[in-house]
Order: sequence, then C-alpha cells, then structure tokens
Amino acid sequence: MQLGNGDGTFSLPNTYYGYRFALGDLNGDGKLDIVTVTFDEHVTVYLGNGDGTLKQGYSYPAPYGWKLAVGDLNGDGLLDVAATNLHWPTVALLKGAGDGRLPTKRMVRSSQLPDGKTFAVGIGDFNGDGLGDVVAADSGYVNVILNTGQCK
Repeated sequence: MQLGNGDGTFSLPNTYYGYRFALGDLNGDGKLDIVTVTFDEHVTVYLGNGDGTLKQGYSYPAPYGWKLAVGDLNGDGLLDVAATNLHWPTVALLKGAGDGRLPTKRMVRSSQLPDGKTFAVGIGDFNGDGLGDVVAADSGYVNVILNTGQCK
C-alpha cells in the first residue's frame, strides 16, 4: 500500500501479507480496514489506524478463499464478508462481530454446475427486503443467492 503525497508521487510502500482483498470499516471506528486472502489459505483482517498504516486484527483458516466481498448480509448494520471457493461450488459467509472479528461461518451453494468453481462474489440487496444477498459468478453463469434469513 502506498499513500499519495498530493503531488502525483507516492510514499514508500507499507507491505501486508495477502493477494486478494476487499475494503470496509469492519470494526466501526470510522477507519478503513482491509480483509484479505493470504497465500497460506487464511482470511485475514487488517484494522486501519487512520494514518495509512494497518495492524493485523484477526485471521481465520480459509481453504475456500479466492475472491472477497464486504457488505451487510443480515441487516444489523455490521459488515460481513463473503469469500468464494475455487474447489467447490460454494461461498463462505463470515458474519462480522463489529469489532473486526468474523467468528461465524456458513457455507452456501453458489453454483448449479457440479464443478462450479466460484470466481467472483458481491453483496447487495437484490430483492429490497433489507437483507444482503450474494451474487456469485462461476465458469458460465452469474448466480444470485437470495438471503432468506439464514445469515442472521
């Protein structure tokens, strides 16, 4: 991560471990946090300090991790995380605790294809019921998974 100097140049980089990421305020302190998938198959939350640096918050084993999305899945005002899976046709839903932790995990089917590895994921309220739904792309389709309350 490199901060802009305001003159078209950038500062020296701050380096954090991971290769896919999503952004959001996962601990509710008004500072941007990063959730990332790491090379050793973990989902790791880095909490923003508000000065362009991060501190490692929490890390969870995640053999499913590939792409991430951040959004409110259950309407509680706290950010949750959805992580795709390149091994199975599923998406992991990690419920945010509001302090940067993602303690609750639920797997949902994200593809009707038997080998439907999920390549992309997003969160949004597609039916206007106040609950975040999941959209997931596999090798041939975009699948909308409506939240029926299972993420509460």
